[in-house]
Amino acid sequence: MHMLPEDIDVTIISDREGDIYEYFYEVISKRRYFLTRIAQNRMTTDNQKIFDSIRKTDCIGDICAKVFRNSHKNINSRDAKLEIRYNKYEIKRPIKLNNNTKLPESLAVYVFMF
Repeated sequence: MHMLPEDIDVTIISDREGDIYEYFYEVISKRRYFLTRIAQNRMTTDNQKIFDSIRKTDCIGDICAKVFRNSHKNINSRDAKLEIRYNKYEIKRPIKLNNNTKLPESLAVYVFMF
């Protein structure tokens, strides 16, 4: 099996199916990067839910995007303004994984919201 050299930066991109704590740990422990659309409203080490917390952070900018019409739902096209927010979080290991002592109790991740 061919492996990438350690000095090559790798970013793994996944959709909501990649929102798995064990996966995050494996990628981080191999000094790689990931970009995952989150599905879980994870708990931080300071007992906040990420979705609630990130909505309270300052907007660092915005972008405009064209949302095309959806003829199946009878929705016209429109312009949407997306606000950009981000923050660094220390997420807790999910309770259901507490018996897995190989996994750290928390992981540091950056979260972006549009």
